[in-house]
Amino acid sequence: MSTRNMASSDSVSHLRGSSVSVPCAVCNSTSAGRGSPPEPLPSSFQEIQHFSVLHCCIREIRCMRTRMRVFVCNIPSPTCTLHVSFKTETHTEEGLPHTLEHLVFLGSKNYPYKGFLDLAAARCLSQGTNAWTATDHTTYTLNTAGYKGLETLLPIYLEHLLLPTLDDDAFFTEVHHFKPDGRSAGVVYSEMEACERTANSVANSALLSLLYPGDSGYTFETGGRMQWLRTTTNARVKAYHKAFYRWENMALMATGTVPVTRLLKTLEAATDKIFASCVAREETAAPDCPPANVASGAAANTAAAGNVATPSTTSTSATATSAASTESPSPPLKSAASAAALDTMAKASDAAASGWRAELLAALAKPLTYGAAPWTSPVNVAPLHASCRTKVCFPADASDTGRVVVGWRGAPWKCFEERAALDVLGYYLTDTNAAILEREMVECRNALCSAVEFGSESFQSTCLYIEASDVTLLQRGASSMRKERLAEEPGELRPCCVLAPESSGKSDAEGAGDVEEEQLQQQQGWMPGNKSSCHA
Repeated sequence: MSTRNMASSDSVSHLRGSSVSVPCAVCNSTSAGRGSPPEPLPSSFQEIQHFSVLHCCIREIRCMRTRMRVFVCNIPSPTCTLHVSFKTETHTEEGLPHTLEHLVFLGSKNYPYKGFLDLAAARCLSQGTNAWTATDHTTYTLNTAGYKGLETLLPIYLEHLLLPTLDDDAFFTEVHHFKPDGRSAGVVYSEMEACERTANSVANSALLSLLYPGDSGYTFETGGRMQWLRTTTNARVKAYHKAFYRWENMALMATGTVPVTRLLKTLEAATDKIFASCVAREETAAPDCPPANVASGAAANTAAAGNVATPSTTSTSATATSAASTESPSPPLKSAASAAALDTMAKASDAAASGWRAELLAALAKPLTYGAAPWTSPVNVAPLHASCRTKVCFPADASDTGRVVVGWRGAPWKCFEERAALDVLGYYLTDTNAAILEREMVECRNALCSAVEFGSESFQSTCLYIEASDVTLLQRGASSMRKERLAEEPGELRPCCVLAPESSGKSDAEGAGDVEEEQLQQQQGWMPGNKSSCHA
């Protein structure tokens, strides 16, 4: 599942350099008097923080061997919850974070079976595993009845995350493949197809591209876009896993009645097992990946056997051209009819589509390279020097209404009080029927929209936005009607902005009528000089 409005990766990435000891009112581990000190931690772990919030005892612990961080929140609860988060960053629309999230559940080195993880979870009194992909992190969850089930599943879960099979067959089935009639299919592809062209997705993408200019990672769709999902490869997914699913890039959070020492010993044993498996596996996946779906007979055979591609196969794929890839044998799940249909559609594309495809393949030909750590590059939070606006179109059942989204860059993520104050202000203006904007724009005689909502994104440099839905568009040739309404009720129509459909072949008379209409509206004092000023 892909979503944007999640906590920023800074919340799981800031590591203090020295140990902090604060009196914990819950367990009294650092205060004299009542209670007994906790059991000593294993030698490979160091406590960074220990404090309490209300009735919760919170400890931050770092593994000195792997640099992984562990957060334990002890609260009286019959259930235990596990969150495993990775900082993930992408600068393409391939949807690599989202694709990888799906593929890790399809088997690991010692458990190469789809559904095994959920079956084991059910036997540990759990309703199964889940995950989400946000803009700046990917999180995997597990909820069990009691700590024993979590302790049993933790080594298996970590192996799925750090040693997934990532077979080519699983990639084609789960991500994208062609049906015999030439239509695209796949779990990830279908999921993104359902939401890519919705009004929310189109408006959100346009807004973020304006608020975060340049090559910022916040502007890319982590779930992937259909044209990119049709072209990306399993080799690029493996390279992405190798770059981001690392111990030092991982944070593990356990909540409930959790014995800290037992948890750390379980982690220590799981770490030793995964390290031993890595040495035996001897992975040699290269970050340089082919620009299109390239699969040789040897690669198909090794994928069917559950192994990764050999170094010679990877090298051959990396040096193959896009022209050669279209002539290579199709993967097992792509039949001859599918290949013929795809080839027919490609030949029927016009010059513009050919240029777009060449640009896409050129982007995919570049190797996946990242900085020293995710989200440390200043390009992600480039300053916004001036206000800007844009107008985008989206498919809808009716063409007489649209949306208006107004956004601002907010306070830095670490300014918690300022962020809380801005959130309170935004919800004060929009949250209830008695809110100011709701009363003036929705709950009025001449409603300007059907709903007005406030939202924010918790990035390193946050952003805020207000969105108005079902805003009535000014229709062409409606000048006389609008004049009559303005003359009858000059004091009641006060919209902040107006959406208008794009001009296409207007006559001179219609154009003159629109100009006259705008002048009249400005004289009434309720329309700004530029009617696109609030578009986003």
